[in-house]
Amino acid sequence: MKRFWTFYIPYFIFIIVLAALLISNEKADLHLFLATPHTVFCDMFFKVFTEIGGSFPFIAAGLLLFYKYRATLFIMVSGTLAAIVTHLGKWLYNAPRPKTFFAENFPDVVLPQVAGVNLHSWHSFPSGHSTAAFSFFLCLALMTENKILQFFYCITAILVAYSRIYLNQHFASDVLAGTIIGGFSATLCYIFIFNKYKMTWADGSLRDFWKIKK
Repeated sequence: MKRFWTFYIPYFIFIIVLAALLISNEKADLHLFLATPHTVFCDMFFKVFTEIGGSFPFIAAGLLLFYKYRATLFIMVSGTLAAIVTHLGKWLYNAPRPKTFFAENFPDVVLPQVAGVNLHSWHSFPSGHSTAAFSFFLCLALMTENKILQFFYCITAILVAYSRIYLNQHFASDVLAGTIIGGFSATLCYIFIFNKYKMTWADGSLRDFWKIKK
């Protein structure tokens, strides 16, 4: 795993910093600190960028069928495992989102609203977008030796995770849990499945069918 330190080091730093902030601050205070102030540029940027943690990983996994089955399988298995854990957490805890939490506990606080973003009310813990982003981008990092790309993938995942706080969809604790679940899922799948078994067939792709037809 030493080959992937350019992803794992900023990844662990992000987890440690976020955990330290959670320990040293009240939930509401920390959220307001991280979610404000808003700017027009950041509103537009995070509104779009947050969708990378939505259906994008699965669309990308489908397109990677033309590259290698292994890549698609890796992303899908890791993403599915992470999604199962995340959704179990959401339904077990059914924690209030920032919108509901502040309305019930701090009615005088008005959360910044980004135009076009529908604020959800429940199932806050953990953050599904953060889970999906770290699962997906760590999978990509584990499939490349390029240190710059590994670092880029991590920063992208961090920005997706932060976007959930900025858009008032999740608290820092939700994002931290999603970050850990996504990274843990990808790491487990890599160590115990994709780095353990050769699966020669998985090195093929849909392009092979075109070669056969020709």
